[in-house]
Amino acid sequence: MKESLTVFLMFVAAGLSGCSFYWNHDSKTVAWKPECEPLAYEIEDRKNTFNLGRLERGMDSDEVYSLMGMPDLYGEFGTADEDVGKVFFYYTGTKVSDGSATLEECTPLVMVDGKLTGWGADFYREVKARAEAAEKKEAFER
Repeated sequence: MKESLTVFLMFVAAGLSGCSFYWNHDSKTVAWKPECEPLAYEIEDRKNTFNLGRLERGMDSDEVYSLMGMPDLYGEFGTADEDVGKVFFYYTGTKVSDGSATLEECTPLVMVDGKLTGWGADFYREVKARAEAAEKKEAFER
């Protein structure tokens, strides 16, 4: 009975998701049809999106790497305090299913002085804008 309920629920889930399952008579299991199997970058997208919710400001690089893994893209920028900020980009938003990560498909994590100060595109733009404004002010005062 329990097995029948599990199979029934899987077929209901398949119908709702738009993908379909098939019953494999040899292994007595239900499987995705190949065209519905998630691709590696879709799995990475979901994992990273989930782990973003577990981040905390003040984490050091090792803690971020431990939680998120190595970034898909990496960059540096000058900060308003003349420090070098680092930004780690993690794949979180598939826009084109081509298997490659672009900046638009990634969430930036901003590190200053080795600590996570925030994340998200809006936060990153704000930090960069402050740094650029400080740079212009300094250049003007010279």
